[in-house]
Amino acid sequence: MNATALAIVPDPNIPDARPEIRRFMTADLSRHGAWFVPRMMKTYDLTEQVAVSWIKSFVSANEFMFLQQDNAVALAQLMPGYSLLPAQIVQERFVWVADPKDKATIEQAAHFYREIYDWAYRLSGVKDVIVDENTDVPRGLIETCTTDRKCRLLKREMSYVRVKER
Repeated sequence: MNATALAIVPDPNIPDARPEIRRFMTADLSRHGAWFVPRMMKTYDLTEQVAVSWIKSFVSANEFMFLQQDNAVALAQLMPGYSLLPAQIVQERFVWVADPKDKATIEQAAHFYREIYDWAYRLSGVKDVIVDENTDVPRGLIETCTTDRKCRLLKREMSYVRVKER
């Protein structure tokens, strides 16, 4: 009996469960810069020139994972662990979408957390990934997108004292 393999053609009417995620490159500033740079300036109290310089430095630095989708960006950073522990940590710096009211875009942006987790898992000595600090993705979606990695989303409370007011 001759069997013929059939090509599987994705149905254009059914959205892909996993959005295309790519590393952010300097050229992507032309596509994302209109919404992303002003938000970065406001969040971190930067001038446009400093924000663009920071972005360019994230692109080429190995300790950052800077990702993009069509309408979202994510930045995670490999950092030294806590002072008395030798293990490093990966910390989410931001996961932002162009339109925070667009639920579909937010659901797609949640997939960044799989990529960040997988990156941290491949790095030697990383024990924790700090998430849910500067994100448009609700905690429940973060948890949903990491459960297939057999990890739990834990919560740690932090207290601090502000030294100076702006």
